[in-house]
Amino acid sequence: MRNPGGVMQEPYKHEREFTRSATAIEVEITAGNRTVGGSTRDIAMKGLYLFGERSIAAGEACSIRLYLGGRESGVCVQARGRVARVDAEGMAVSLDEVDLDGYQHLKQLVLLNAEDPDQAAEEIEQHRGLLRRD
Repeated sequence: MRNPGGVMQEPYKHEREFTRSATAIEVEITAGNRTVGGSTRDIAMKGLYLFGERSIAAGEACSIRLYLGGRESGVCVQARGRVARVDAEGMAVSLDEVDLDGYQHLKQLVLLNAEDPDQAAEEIEQHRGLLRRD
């Protein structure tokens, strides 16, 4: 890629392992004896951002339930993870474990909502589950 001065530059590469897909999914997060719920702002293969909720501290382990199509649909992705960050708008949660069926649902959700599905598919292909292929 050339910049305006004609010098070759490497294409920009984001630091995240997976593309975030903007989508609102009903989610429930449990840490200890507290359960909070709400809607995601975005989701990726390794995490999500939950709007509004800030009652679980960064670093806490948690279980996550994503209700695809709402609670009534019967399709629920269950995962384990950790609150990565809490800010003024909500909290970011990293996903550490997702069962095989949940992984496939999550993958389809990300691909269907990605701005660049081909890029998202390439990122997923470079991983073995949630881990990078080495």
